Amino acid sequence: MIIKTYKPRWSAPGRGLGALLVCVLLSMTAACDGMFDGIYDDPVSEDDTPTYDVTLSDNGYGFIAYDQSTHRGTLYVNSTDYYTWTYFNFHTFKTDTLTIDLDADDILADEPTDWDLALHRWDTRTNGGAVLETDYTSLDDLVAAGSIPTGNYVEDVWYEYVSVDMSGMMTGDIGYMSCYVNLELAKWMDVDTDNPPPVYTPSGKVYVLRLSDGTYVALTLSSYMNSSGTKGYLTIDFIYPLS
Repeated sequence: MIIKTYKPRWSAPGRGLGALLVCVLLSMTAACDGMFDGIYDDPVSEDDTPTYDVTLSDNGYGFIAYDQSTHRGTLYVNSTDYYTWTYFNFHTFKTDTLTIDLDADDILADEPTDWDLALHRWDTRTNGGAVLETDYTSLDDLVAAGSIPTGNYVEDVWYEYVSVDMSGMMTGDIGYMSCYVNLELAKWMDVDTDNPPPVYTPSGKVYVLRLSDGTYVALTLSSYMNSSGTKGYLTIDFIYPLS
């Protein structure tokens, strides 16, 4: 387990009492100009903004990197299993998974409650969020713009054809599940299955996810395969919080 702990820095104790006593003594012979100057601690600067604990993945998947100073990080996801949804919480840096049972009355009954983004193969879901596809092709370009992009942030919609059981694919017998998905974020990968084998074309764009609490995450799919060329291993670079 890799744990990075960042502790808040607090300013030094106030010097108000000493300054007041000196001023009182000086007032016996002269006026005490600026008597209350420095009586309170100097305000905490932006550089002293308290940071928080970040626990990174110890198995190579999930949140594998994060830079507290730039708010940039990396997710690595094994999205090859059609029966698995993977959930990410950008507030706690935790990752959870759910194995789909198509025979269950409520397929998503056991999914975690606290999450921001869920991935299944190339399908995406948000937990009350909305997504904007930007014209930026790198996180650097987005940061250089200096502001959070505005536009039509798209919420999740009900979708009935999330492929789960692919055992009968050759005969056209595919098992689907129905759930809310975010079709805007799903644009980061186009999969053309008209003629086998499938053709994978990533958009290369940066997407901004507005979370349910009003904070923002910038995301870009930087790779969709592992070192062996197996597709479905996603490397996602992100910035959170984006401001």
